Amino acid sequence: MQFTIHQLPKEEIRRGWVRIPENSRDSLSVGNLVIIKNKKNKVRRILLGTERNKEKGKHIYLDEPTRNELGITNNSDIDLEIKNPSIITFIFHQIIFYINHPDFITKFSAKVALLSLIISLISLILGVK
Repeated sequence: MQFTIHQLPKEEIRRGWVRIPENSRDSLSVGNLVIIKNKKNKVRRILLGTERNKEKGKHIYLDEPTRNELGITNNSDIDLEIKNPSIITFIFHQIIFYINHPDFITKFSAKVALLSLIISLISLILGVK
């Protein structure tokens, strides 16, 4: 799908979300994790909405870290595939989203939580034997 890229406001940079206006969203729900793919890469972000865009066509608002991860160098039209992860792989995509979050504090906290989960599972296994 062809999207016109716009810049997110400064206060929303590194928050881990993208904004798509209501008339550009199709069947995607606000507040859900979405996978955004282009020809080079893919990223996982939380989808938020904005006011209806009065301009024709599909529009998406991305911050700089998201554009860098996707390899987008300018704010022109680009072909993106946006979809919700399947129910089966949802938890996996959530974990990957938080481990690769653009905000350092969130990323660090997710890695510490995952490490503590792994250590607790190991201790549980060793404690049962």
